[in-house]
Amino acid sequence: MNENHNDKEYTEGIAVRGGFLGKLDNFWYHHKWVTLIAGFFIIVGVICTAQMCNKEADDLTVVYAGRNNLTAAEVENISAVLEAVAPKDFDGDGRKSIAVSNYNILSEEQIKDLRTETDADGNSKHVDNSYYSSQYSTYNNYLKTGESSILFVEEWEYESLASSGILVRLDEVLDTVPESAFSDYGIRLGDTDLYEEYGVMKLLPRDTVICIMHVVVGNSGDEEYFEREKEMFRAIVTYESEDKTTEG
Repeated sequence: MNENHNDKEYTEGIAVRGGFLGKLDNFWYHHKWVTLIAGFFIIVGVICTAQMCNKEADDLTVVYAGRNNLTAAEVENISAVLEAVAPKDFDGDGRKSIAVSNYNILSEEQIKDLRTETDADGNSKHVDNSYYSSQYSTYNNYLKTGESSILFVEEWEYESLASSGILVRLDEVLDTVPESAFSDYGIRLGDTDLYEEYGVMKLLPRDTVICIMHVVVGNSGDEEYFEREKEMFRAIVTYESEDKTTEG
């Protein structure tokens, strides 16, 4: 009896695991940290994907490409002005949302001029050619997608676009072309009431040219979407200040 009792005490509390649970326990012992790290990234990925899916789409996007290097906050402020003057909620989701795609580009001449500038100690400024080359390449590739048609660009870039034949004539978009128009295809930002009315728009150079292009791919290739962009373009270049509206 005592011998059996001792055997019982000796084996009591010992868990014998086998099969699936045993393998799981062994896997956790050897791969615990890898599993935890992988799980973390999976959770982050799921959250990011859900946020992207839930993000409301913008009505349309306007492009700025020029010498002023805008901060994210400045881009948001310009976007807010464009939303304020947008003629309507284009996609009918209950809000007007105009995004601004921002590129800091310089011409070869502007880069040369930048190199001649000096700081307080008389040292020449460093110019990062690779940065400006990358910015222009990214901007140029984006234009080829046709995702955006309304452009705010430097005069030298405007001339390049006009010579390429992708810009739309002002008289094909506007009922009346203003006398102050820069050319058949563009209007200087500084010659618009939008520039005078909203201080935020002075974040962009006064000589920035506003134009609209048309390619047969992306959003620009969709007739209904391109009509939206033409409406927005008209709202920008024909905007009248509150004083003029009151006088009228």
